[in-house]
Amino acid sequence: MTKPVGLITNALLFAGPAAVDSLLNPGFQVVVHDVAFSSSIAQATPLDIAGLGDSAYTINMGSIAFPVIQVDVFRGKREWFVFSCAARKLDQVAAVANLKKIAEATLSRL
Repeated sequence: MTKPVGLITNALLFAGPAAVDSLLNPGFQVVVHDVAFSSSIAQATPLDIAGLGDSAYTINMGSIAFPVIQVDVFRGKREWFVFSCAARKLDQVAAVANLKKIAEATLSRL
């Protein structure tokens, strides 16, 4: 059975967050967009993370209001791992440290 799809624009402001919850509860597949997503990504600066895979970096894919911290790890020619977390109130330094621990634990098992 195909789930109905709900598209929410202006997802970070006004009724966006409440609309997501109200659509998820009855079983909708929710797709969101906000101008802040694209503008913050364009302005984001990746920061290298030493000692993780062959190379790694972190970037905030979200906004100041809703950070989405992502750690990208590259290993070998074709392995690319992405670890991320998001929350309204997020200590970005702690988030990167915790994502790095998860990445290290994951890579050691592969």
